[in-house]
Amino acid sequence: MSQSNYEHNDVTREQTAPAAEQTSEHHHSHHHHHHHHSSHRRRKKSKLQKFWQKRKKLLINLSAGVVALLIVLCLLLWNPSHREQTSGQKGETVSSSAETTVPEIVTKTIDIQVPLFEEELVLVSDAVNTCVKADPREDVMALLMPYQELEQRLDIGLPVRISFEVNGLPNHLSIVSSQVEVSEREDFSASRRYSLGADARDVDVYFLKTGTQYYYRITITMSDRSVTVVQRSFKTAESPRVLSLDGVVNVRDVGGWKTADGKTVRQGLLYRGSELDGAVEPSYCATDKAVEQMLTVLGIRTELDLRGSAENPKNIQTLGANVEHTYFGLPMYSELFSAWGDRAIRNLFAELADERNYPAYMHCTYGMDRTGTACFLLGALLGVSEDDLMRDYNLSALYHGRLNSDDMSDFVAAMRTKHGVTMQEKVEGYLLSVGVTEQEIEQIRTIFLQ
Repeated sequence: MSQSNYEHNDVTREQTAPAAEQTSEHHHSHHHHHHHHSSHRRRKKSKLQKFWQKRKKLLINLSAGVVALLIVLCLLLWNPSHREQTSGQKGETVSSSAETTVPEIVTKTIDIQVPLFEEELVLVSDAVNTCVKADPREDVMALLMPYQELEQRLDIGLPVRISFEVNGLPNHLSIVSSQVEVSEREDFSASRRYSLGADARDVDVYFLKTGTQYYYRITITMSDRSVTVVQRSFKTAESPRVLSLDGVVNVRDVGGWKTADGKTVRQGLLYRGSELDGAVEPSYCATDKAVEQMLTVLGIRTELDLRGSAENPKNIQTLGANVEHTYFGLPMYSELFSAWGDRAIRNLFAELADERNYPAYMHCTYGMDRTGTACFLLGALLGVSEDDLMRDYNLSALYHGRLNSDDMSDFVAAMRTKHGVTMQEKVEGYLLSVGVTEQEIEQIRTIFLQ
């Protein structure tokens, strides 16, 4: 019964008592002695009831106070990590303000540190930069001598390491898994995902494009299923895009070079390198890991094999049946100027004009002579300067330690005799003369230039 009910009942009893006394006075002459004793009992009972009513009020007030005190204590002792879990579930970014990190939203409990990429990240070795910055007419072998004495592969691409640390994790929580996403798009609509275990805190990301803005996102899942997300960005420095594939050598992207009219050759479309099957050079044989990377990360759809089919007598299909494999039997350097060369170039550029073929991997045996000849023609058609075309060719020395420079010089000298003012005009005229159509040339430029 509530306190107000108790108060109402007390008032009712006090008001009805006089009425009872009036009734007893009306019968006083007949029952005086009886009335005296019953009235006394009623007054005694009324006092006793009032006494207990007051005690009940006191007990009720004490009980209410105890309950209120318990509620306050519960609020004070409530686990503060609950707020962090809720924050994580909403996907808020958490970071710290350490020297190597960018301060973001710092929770009271969980502190996630990520690298601060202040400068553009270089994805190639010093040897590559040395080749690119040098005059293309210099002796590239002499320039690379100090690096070759180190007895290390120079034709390798460097990764970007994305790492993080988690501090202040509540005792009742643990990290179940982490995921790192890397994308050229800020909305991560197209991204590469790397799933990490409970204890892993870093991942090396290979095959990134050069001169490109990237975004990365780290998603950490806790044992209570709450999620915390950190998002940052970095930019890679401009350079040739050299790639590392197990068992394959001299691999790089045809894109990344600037043109005379200020455009850039798109990366991620056409890759060049050595053979994949070891048919001519047994040591050039792509491993299962390399094949998987070419199919999944690079997304290769077409293998443009500049060798003749006789050079792969077992018809080994390294990239599998789903990748179109076409032989061209392309001559190298000045041997190109022949009926045999005309036919091979016409067929190759017809394939290069078909956007359905990309991304594609183009190769001969070593990725230097026939591949170098084809890449010179393609780059010149797109408007890359002659100096940069020679720099690109010189990069093959990073692995082989040698170049057929005299043969390349003779080929370039022969191209200079063609009709036109610029090398771009001369190469375009040559391609038209062997049967490549104007429409195919326009399609190639549309595909590659941005």
